[in-house]
Amino acid sequence: MCCHRLLYRRSVHKFITASYAKCASSLLYEATAQSLPEHFERNYICFTCHASLRHGQLPAQSKLNGLILAVIPNELKNLTTLERHVISRGIAFMKLLSLPRGKQFAIHGPAVNVPTAIDTIMNVLPRNASDESFVPLKLKRKLAYLRHYMYGNINVERVNSALHWLTSNNDLYVDVSVTHNWQNSWNDLDNGFDNNIDLNKNENATNVLATDQQCGDSAEDNGSAADEVVEVSGLKGIPYDTRLQREDDDDSKEKIVSVAPGENQRPIGILEDKFFEEIAFPDKFPLGSGGFASTKRHVRLTPRKYFNQRVLDFDGRFAKDTDYLFAAQYAVENKQVRDNVSVMLRQKKADL
Repeated sequence: MCCHRLLYRRSVHKFITASYAKCASSLLYEATAQSLPEHFERNYICFTCHASLRHGQLPAQSKLNGLILAVIPNELKNLTTLERHVISRGIAFMKLLSLPRGKQFAIHGPAVNVPTAIDTIMNVLPRNASDESFVPLKLKRKLAYLRHYMYGNINVERVNSALHWLTSNNDLYVDVSVTHNWQNSWNDLDNGFDNNIDLNKNENATNVLATDQQCGDSAEDNGSAADEVVEVSGLKGIPYDTRLQREDDDDSKEKIVSVAPGENQRPIGILEDKFFEEIAFPDKFPLGSGGFASTKRHVRLTPRKYFNQRVLDFDGRFAKDTDYLFAAQYAVENKQVRDNVSVMLRQKKADL
């Protein structure tokens, strides 16, 4: 009831107020009064929080220690991994290899956070009224590469609503600009094309006495003009050279959008990026706050204890995300290796 972690019964015991005589009543009340779902039992506390409260201290993994999570809005709840990569300001990139025994995955090389250009991507996505709600999209490291990192269909309306919510409520998206009147501009352009076609039809109707050859020529001209209109309408959303390009799939013959949001961007180490979690996982931190390095805490919290609380939190938003689990594992192991190296260097200097 203090850290809101899902633990085995042998790791907790019943909460008895009389056991915390040294703890201030206000601190004890605030540490154990956080809201929990009705089906959770509130009279249990873990051994770690129990030991801290008995000494009158705030537990490091308590929700009061800067670990309170914001409620996920409806616009961000049902985002797929590919849709999240499209709207996130950074992508957690790591290379996973299959181990020879057990076929489990392991991280090879460093895990980094790759910044992305959201405004460039969103302003050129095909979003005219004639397009379907789902668009096939390939996520690549570079557009020149033939292979893609991730491929799937994205719901353009859902992506736009999620991004509009982030730009209005997330402090990390204040400098992201998205065209809001794109649909009106394209509808006006469509009406212009339709009026041109109608004028051409009227002009052809007045030439009833034309010869068969002239009628044939005019029909061919009208057909070519219609083809040009269709071709121009099909190019909506990518009128300029951008990081996006359309390509025809040889098997299905459907239009596929290829995007490389992190191309020509400089990767940043996970431990070196202060807002790594908020940038790479906006659906987990909708308000742009609450990460490990960006939040000031009353009690010092190590990366191992922080990610332990996040993954075991009853909310479940972190435990269900594979990318977050691997990023957390790399951050904890990297921090441990750095600390061990620092200790070894101090020992060597002492020997000298």
